[in-house]
Amino acid sequence: MDNGIEFKKFCFKMKWERRLEKKFSKFPLEVKERYAEEFDHYLKSNDHGLPHAANVYGKVLEILDRFSVEEIREMDIDIERLEAMCIFHDAGRFLVPVESAPNYAKRKRKGQILHEYAGALLAEIFGYNHPIIREGILRHDYFSQDFDPGKKPPVSIEAQIIRAADKTSVDPADEIERYDEYRRKFKFPLFNRDTPTEFRLDWNFSFKRDSRTDQLCYFFAVLALRPENFIHPVLQEYYRDWSQQKKEAVDKILEIVRKDQGDGAADIVDCQIAAYLKARGISF
Repeated sequence: MDNGIEFKKFCFKMKWERRLEKKFSKFPLEVKERYAEEFDHYLKSNDHGLPHAANVYGKVLEILDRFSVEEIREMDIDIERLEAMCIFHDAGRFLVPVESAPNYAKRKRKGQILHEYAGALLAEIFGYNHPIIREGILRHDYFSQDFDPGKKPPVSIEAQIIRAADKTSVDPADEIERYDEYRRKFKFPLFNRDTPTEFRLDWNFSFKRDSRTDQLCYFFAVLALRPENFIHPVLQEYYRDWSQQKKEAVDKILEIVRKDQGDGAADIVDCQIAAYLKARGISF
């Protein structure tokens, strides 16, 4: 990423930190006191907070550079809407000032509230309620028909851009590290030796509460996503370029497993990765 985009990311982060703090300061005292910790966590968290939003914004700028000025004008791509999507697409994970947040948190733990819906609600609370912003937040986590059966991909070009930018916000190896940081936060199992390779091959997000699901299932999903899982040709090509570094993601997975469970477990996972990629016809 060139220095110009890095500078724009820095400016984006500073601008939105001030904007959010100003808005947050106007909430009732009891709301501010109750959610001050979560709000501060959002501003600092690398895995899904403001630093991640800035990384997504940087990728948005890279993607926009691949369109001509005429194409951007014809498709009515609006940078302000894209910025708001960057900010709020993962904000629901932090559940900052939502009037019914205790209830939301309780229901979320039961799997009844997705962070996308909480994020869309937060965007509305903070004054960003455009339908395209809502679509981008609600559909940013869409993976593919294989992994999200029954879900719909984003339709508007801006929502498609946010999805692609979020999937490529950092290099593949760093994306695996980001996933693992989130796993450690919630003490989710890394590698279950009893989970068969067949289960991993057929795994999708509808199995996320299955006792056989471990973090490797999510890691493998990152490896399995393909350029053709994106609609617009520019986004397909952008993801294809990003995917050229997925070999480093495999190395990062093995490094994480080796550190957590030792060489023996890493050797098993290495074999499972090879079998998984071969079965899905993936090479990089």
